[in-house]
Amino acid sequence: MGKMVEGYRPEEIVRTYGGPITRFRKPIQPRSTFKWGYAEVTDDTRFTLLIARSIISKGKVDSEDIMKRIMRHPIKGWPRWRYFPLVRPSIR
Repeated sequence: MGKMVEGYRPEEIVRTYGGPITRFRKPIQPRSTFKWGYAEVTDDTRFTLLIARSIISKGKVDSEDIMKRIMRHPIKGWPRWRYFPLVRPSIR
């Protein structure tokens, strides 16, 4: 159900939301310094979409294009974002 329950154990979901989650709801702000909205997705989904768009555009996995896209479109909630420009790994 997206960011609203990421990192929660089943019993924590029940305790936090009053029962099982069966539809999108306004999230009780999860363990994050960011504010999250209705039906927002995690950084994993955002990275998957960014990489898929790169592969579709380039017709292959192009690490340089992927890194440029990450730099142009910061991923909300990615805990390592502040370190990314410093490390820029080579994926060849």
